[in-house]
Amino acid sequence: METTKILNLVIPILLMVYVGFCWIKQGFHARGRGWLTRMESPKMFWFNIILLSVISMSMIVWNFIISGR
Repeated sequence: METTKILNLVIPILLMVYVGFCWIKQGFHARGRGWLTRMESPKMFWFNIILLSVISMSMIVWNFIISGR
């Protein structure tokens, strides 16, 4: 049971680390196309940053809601 609680926090933290890496490097990895910069694909860059941030934050919030029960 404790292992799942740890994993439920580690996975979103790793997602946020990847978002930070993408933000610092101003790019992202696109499947089949490799590393793309923010200038090459600005819409997909922002989509990835926002989507991964929302997913990781919702996972963290959901984890605290479940642990509060």
